[in-house]
Amino acid sequence: MLLFFYSVLFNMKMKSLFSKTFLVVVGGMCYSIYMLHLAIISFFGKLIMKLGIDYTNTNYIPAFVLFFLFIVLGFSSIYFLVVEKPFMKFNSRRANV
Repeated sequence: MLLFFYSVLFNMKMKSLFSKTFLVVVGGMCYSIYMLHLAIISFFGKLIMKLGIDYTNTNYIPAFVLFFLFIVLGFSSIYFLVVEKPFMKFNSRRANV
């Protein structure tokens, strides 16, 4: 783990890879993702089960992974923008007072 951190901090290729806007934004949303992912996966998983989709077929695993990845990131992004980010701005204004 230390080697990984060292390479990200001091290797220019690794630094540029981990400085990509998408990764930085997802890293900023990590608490929103952490709080919501279980509820989102549970809700949509139950919906998939009710629709009669054969969720036990292992051929569907890549499709389910992509589906849940986009659903979790989508809902977490909305939550982050509507709930978490306004409070981050509020706290930064209070710190400057």
